[in-house]
Formats: sequence, structure tokens, C-alpha cells
Amino acid sequence: MLLSKSKSVIEKIDLQNEIAFLLHRKDSASTFQYLNEAYKTSKRINYEKGILTSLKIKAGFFIFKNKGNQAIVALEESKKILLNNKDELQLADVYRELRQAKYTISKNKEAIEDLKRAEKIFLAYQNQRGLEKTYESIGVNQRRNCANVANSCQKNIRNVAYFRKTNFNNL
Repeated sequence: MLLSKSKSVIEKIDLQNEIAFLLHRKDSASTFQYLNEAYKTSKRINYEKGILTSLKIKAGFFIFKNKGNQAIVALEESKKILLNNKDELQLADVYRELRQAKYTISKNKEAIEDLKRAEKIFLAYQNQRGLEKTYESIGVNQRRNCANVANSCQKNIRNVAYFRKTNFNNL
């Protein structure tokens, strides 16, 4: 078996998470078997990347299954770790996923707030791809506006860069 040939515990965790991700839309039982093993081992050895990956896959699985409350639990745990580590870009991804999870359980106002948090972080870091993914996550009905939003987003990034360069932070 592939897992028994892993050279280290960390490689085994990463491989378990990868297998879980590949299976998450087809085989729920196997997905959770690999996820739980990767998560438990990651927690035991304090491997944060493994913990975060397991939680992200678990949240994605629950969002796919329209189980927003369960996704929120995993995402809130991720958010706590990322806030502690001050990893804002990954935190922005978590906010975007929280928006999706909250939307599935009709917490639309909270979902929009999470989307705004993600957008604010991506704008601050001038992260075009993150912004595009954030705007794409808004929903099927609004995707036709994404081209306009992406153009607007590019202008916002240029404006942020300009203000940083010219020290207009106190406006």
C-alpha cells in the first residue's frame, strides 16, 4: 500500500490528506477515514499544515454536502489557528469558505460579512487571484458580473499601490 511506503509521519499525513481530497466527492467513508487519521496524527505531533489541510478538506466536503453547520465548525478551528499565527492570506481563504458554509444554512448577512473580510485582506495584499476567487464565490446568479468586478478589482489594486507609494495612508 502507498501509505506504508511513506518515509516520514509528515509525508504520511500529507498523503492521507491528498487521498481524502481526491475521494471527498465520491466516497464519504474513506474520505473521513483518511481525514481523521491525518488530523489525529497532525494534532499529536503539532503539525499545523496537516491540521489545516484536514480541516479545509473536511469543510469543503460539508459545503459540498450542504452541511453548513459542520463546515463552520471546521472553518472556525482553522480560523483560530490562522489568527494565532497571523497568516492573513490563508485566513482570507477561510473567510471565503465561511461565506459559502453560512450561505448553505441561510445566514446570508453573516456570509456577506465574511466575504467583505476576505476581500479586505486580498486588497491589502494586492492578491488578484484571491480577489477573483472571492468574487467568483458570490454565486451563479452574479457570475456574469465577475468580469466587471475583476476589472474594478484591478483598479482597486492599482489605487492601493498608489496610496502606499505616495504615503496617502492618512486620508
